[in-house]
Amino acid sequence: MLAIVEGSIEKVKAEMKQIAKWKADEIKSVKSQIKFWKETEKKAAKEEKRKENAYPNELGEKLGALEIAKEKYSSAVVPVRIGDIVINYTVYLKAFSKLKGCRVYPEEIHDKELVINYTDDTANGKIHLYDISKIYSELNSMPIAEINHNA
Repeated sequence: MLAIVEGSIEKVKAEMKQIAKWKADEIKSVKSQIKFWKETEKKAAKEEKRKENAYPNELGEKLGALEIAKEKYSSAVVPVRIGDIVINYTVYLKAFSKLKGCRVYPEEIHDKELVINYTDDTANGKIHLYDISKIYSELNSMPIAEINHNA
């Protein structure tokens, strides 16, 4: 079982909420730029009797990237660092809750993933939690956990 040894889940959730708010503000800004562009183009097209131009691709791409970024910070993900990797602690806890009645072996880190081995009377298996450190690299208050081999 993992034990959080440094930091707190509440701090990282608060930081993620703040980043999501910043992303939402950036989305509003880009949407207003697009709106201004459309209004300007519509007016110019009307005056010059020409076809309207679509807004620049860069604005559309930026808007899409910001919406994805906002979603990743406003979701139910709780990133926690274990050694060199970062996992979603929410998924970890859900996986462990489903393993009641199973014998669970201490977790191991292999090739940028946390592996949980388990057995019960009829089967054995593995749960793989993959490294998400690239997605959440800019977080400053990410909790640090260690594998508790005594649990």
